Amino acid sequence: MEVQEDIAATFRHLVSVIDGNEKAAQLLADIIHTEISLETNEARILRDKLDFELPLDELAIWIDPIDCTAQYMSNSPGEMVNGILVSGITCATVLIGVFHRGTGVPVAGVINQPFFSEAKDKQKNQQWRGRRIWGVAYNEHCYSFLGNNPKLNQNDEFVSDRNFKIAVSSSESEEIKDKLLSSGVEIVSVSGVGHKLLQVIDRNVDFYILSHASSYKWDTCAAHAIICSLGGDVISFDEALALKSNMKDIDKIGLLKCRLKYHTPDDKKGEKWSNTSGVIAFLSFSKVFELLQYL
Repeated sequence: MEVQEDIAATFRHLVSVIDGNEKAAQLLADIIHTEISLETNEARILRDKLDFELPLDELAIWIDPIDCTAQYMSNSPGEMVNGILVSGITCATVLIGVFHRGTGVPVAGVINQPFFSEAKDKQKNQQWRGRRIWGVAYNEHCYSFLGNNPKLNQNDEFVSDRNFKIAVSSSESEEIKDKLLSSGVEIVSVSGVGHKLLQVIDRNVDFYILSHASSYKWDTCAAHAIICSLGGDVISFDEALALKSNMKDIDKIGLLKCRLKYHTPDDKKGEKWSNTSGVIAFLSFSKVFELLQYL
């Protein structure tokens, strides 16, 4: 559909698109044509802190308006496993990812988690509270909701005890899960691609691993940019394993060649905008070098 020249025209167009539901059409038309001011105090403070310009005419956006739709529709408080909410309405997120149209590299991301926590309002009723997290990573410039020093977030100096915690999908192969478990790591099955990536950002897990093509560019772009702003990255599972097979010693430069890109489809398998080679998301390069030895 197309946004029309005024509310009335957009309303008429929406009515034809959503099978005559005039109430929904009016609500949507009103929202679409609402004037939005970005000159908030929060925006002014942020603009003062960011000391670089983004090439806006070279950027494009992936949007996932409701990631983890099934959990959102369930309206369930979900299940907690080892301190991680693995299902329920909390897993639902809104994902907005910005990438460079020439290189496909993620540049900025915003994740809105509207059902982050519950609290009581003045009338003692339970109400959901949301949160927004964001990050910008452009050339050598990094800034995020945590500040502007990604080195504070990397923890690249660590003593390995193989006690990694890894978020996986319920559809992950038994072969991959068996390999990981036999290496002494802990795996947690978590709903929603965006929510699994949030577990990496929040440091509830060390990695998110997906070995097959069941995520899409709109699922990963926003969190990928935030993870880059924190000093980590999101790479192709298959390409990283191929790199391990072909190189004796993997370094950061080599691994960055496996980074997910967002401007072109991955291959010709029919899932046009899926991450067909899988996903490994992480905050620490040192840790991912060791992880690859287990796979």
